[in-house]
Amino acid sequence: MKTKEVIIKTALKLFLSKGFNETSMNEIAGEVGVSKPAIYHHFKNKDELVQAIFDHFTSSISRWAKEYYAGCDREQRIEKMFSAAPLFMNIEKILLDDEAPDLPYSYNMFLLLMSRMKATNKSRISQDLCRTRQKINDMFGGLQQEGIIRDDIDPEALSLMMHTMIEGLSFIGELIDHIDVAGDSEKLYNTFWKLIKKENE
Repeated sequence: MKTKEVIIKTALKLFLSKGFNETSMNEIAGEVGVSKPAIYHHFKNKDELVQAIFDHFTSSISRWAKEYYAGCDREQRIEKMFSAAPLFMNIEKILLDDEAPDLPYSYNMFLLLMSRMKATNKSRISQDLCRTRQKINDMFGGLQQEGIIRDDIDPEALSLMMHTMIEGLSFIGELIDHIDVAGDSEKLYNTFWKLIKKENE
């Protein structure tokens, strides 16, 4: 693993362990095992490091999705998106290569904090969310063209519904003890699909 990637993952782990404001660049350098100047060789400040973490999220999710959805058609892809809700609730496992045991802060909490700290952070996070929503919208548009789902429902409304259901369930799963996120995601999918599926004529 390259030093820059190690710095990014170490910084994220510390941010989720101690908190963003409580973690210094000096502490990140010590945890990585390099000098403080070596950290600044790659990142001018913590803000630049945060942007690198956002990039790391985008590339990691892209790699994961390519494998997770391999061989799926549009209909199967939608079902698998619902099935991934438990994983989205623990997205840190993808970002930190499963080395995220019992971290006190989640990546979603980190995103919320970053979005409130700087408008540029909020804009970047928004871009990622909008990109996801557009992909879902494109899937529904394709399914309508194929005659698989009802064509009397706006695909943008469907993508909004699906996106918020999955994100919302993942968020609720972080807050409610003993919730069966996997089971609930399956119930949501079955109900949602029943409502939008085009009946055979």
